[in-house]
Amino acid sequence: MTTPATDTLAKVEVLNDLEPLVQELMVMHEAKRILWFPS
Repeated sequence: MTTPATDTLAKVEVLNDLEPLVQELMVMHEAKRILWFPS
């Protein structure tokens, strides 16, 4: 594999590993938001 392809694959793996954490943090963040215009 070429170096750029290896780097891209490594970045994809890191992002994939972080996805559950980011989802959890977004849920916590959205729960704290005050909606100006609740629907």
